[in-house]
Amino acid sequence: MRTINLTIKFDDSDMVEHSLRTALQGLLGDSIIDIRTLPKSEHLRDNKEYLALKKQEKIAKKLVYDFIDANRV
Repeated sequence: MRTINLTIKFDDSDMVEHSLRTALQGLLGDSIIDIRTLPKSEHLRDNKEYLALKKQEKIAKKLVYDFIDANRV
């Protein structure tokens, strides 16, 4: 089994989002594990607490990925 994570960025449009979700559901069906719309965060890009959290998130993701990679079966 292989898992692929895909992030897509497009202009703010409910119609485009709905069409994309419908197309993906039609194409991939039950193999879709998770689809989520990320909250808007552009207004936080200068917030020190937000930036610190994003940095911690990036470090944590790398640690998890490295652990999984080191323990492949």
